[in-house]
Amino acid sequence: MQIYWNKKWSDSPAVNVDLNSYNSPQVRDSLIFGRKYFKNLTLANARILDIGGGTGKAARFFGLQEYGNELHIADISDEAVGLAIAAGAMGCQVNIETTSLPYPDNWFDVVICMEVIEHLMQPDRLLHDAFRVLKPSGLLYLTTPNLTSLADRVHLLLGHKPLCMSWDPSHIRFYRFVELRQELETHGFVVRQMMTQGVYLPVRLLRRWAYIRVPLLERFRRTLGQHIILTAIKPCISTPEAQVFSL
Repeated sequence: MQIYWNKKWSDSPAVNVDLNSYNSPQVRDSLIFGRKYFKNLTLANARILDIGGGTGKAARFFGLQEYGNELHIADISDEAVGLAIAAGAMGCQVNIETTSLPYPDNWFDVVICMEVIEHLMQPDRLLHDAFRVLKPSGLLYLTTPNLTSLADRVHLLLGHKPLCMSWDPSHIRFYRFVELRQELETHGFVVRQMMTQGVYLPVRLLRRWAYIRVPLLERFRRTLGQHIILTAIKPCISTPEAQVFSL
């Protein structure tokens, strides 16, 4: 697995986001959504961990190395981590499925986990460790493809694999909003927001798929959105019903 991700980062070693380099409007819109979200938080002097953050380019695009924030990148690819450190972040190489994060309990103000959980056979260690290293009242920002998006429903109706399966062959877990919320709550989190960046209608053009955003539909049916975007906090006092795994 490390070899796979090292090759991906070697083939695309960019350390800064270039929105024009993405053919997918879903990816561009997801990055723009994240930037707006974190700009509105106005984080300052915060300790932030991006799990699976690669070179840290998304976190920097969100402005998370500004205002005195301390950015840490944890990723399976040592090549990506090296690029992140060269760009001014702190970093460590770790396989989150087999190894605990090398950070103390209650250490980070924010933990980010974007487009990672769908790659994991066993996501329990990821969620357990994200909860452990967060400070009480700390924020988790987690995203993953939505199995029930409008685009995926259309693909399946027409006899094709859902986009969340065909987009990346390393995707092995697929979520609906309710399932991911339940998984976070099982690990002790309190989910605050369930969001998506947009709803897209797939259209076949010249043997290729194009994805047209349906304006405002995400406000009424977020379950049709391309990505699940959840924010959750670590409560100051664990609730009795929260089952926090010990791995």
